[in-house]
Amino acid sequence: MRFEDLGPGVLMFVGDEYESVATAFLDGNDVLLVDSLGSAEDARWLHRVLCADMGKTVRAVAATHFMSDHIAGMPLFPDALIIAHRHHRHTFLSQNRRVDEFYREPQVVFDSAMTIRWGQHELRFWHNPGKTMDHVSVDVPTADLVCAGDNIVGNIVYLSGGPRADSHGDRPDAAIRQERGHWRAHGQVFRCHARQRDPLPGPATGCRYPNPHP
Repeated sequence: MRFEDLGPGVLMFVGDEYESVATAFLDGNDVLLVDSLGSAEDARWLHRVLCADMGKTVRAVAATHFMSDHIAGMPLFPDALIIAHRHHRHTFLSQNRRVDEFYREPQVVFDSAMTIRWGQHELRFWHNPGKTMDHVSVDVPTADLVCAGDNIVGNIVYLSGGPRADSHGDRPDAAIRQERGHWRAHGQVFRCHARQRDPLPGPATGCRYPNPHP
């Protein structure tokens, strides 16, 4: 288990279980988490480091998707606002390794998109179904960061002549990738935070994911 400072007001926590990731956005002593790790043990470590060691209070927890390996910390922050896509229950109930103890009913549910201003950062949530029906990605232009959840897996390449299924409105995902230098996903795939080294081709020629070993 480890954590890393990604820049002003942003911390990345990587657990041992699946190398799942939680990204903490800070507003003074208040924290908004995107995902909350993949096991009870990892979640307790996250809680200890953020709350006991750093003196922070988690005010909100947002899920990129409601699979158990992304929401383990939710029960440890009972006063935090839970944020999810409206299809979250479909994902939670249809997964193979469901852990019912991790589930918390969201208080904020959205459909296609939502923007939250948290401290110095603007978090742009958009529905980005891929691995799951409820999957969302979080674009944080003020941190030069995209929280991609599980929509980046393995060494894969998409080739297309136009916008793909994971595009946001009329902006294909390649356009977003060209604007952002940092990606956050499961650690075993991209070491959780991969820096883009090479220019990305446009949507007509496909898009290459960042090198996981910069």
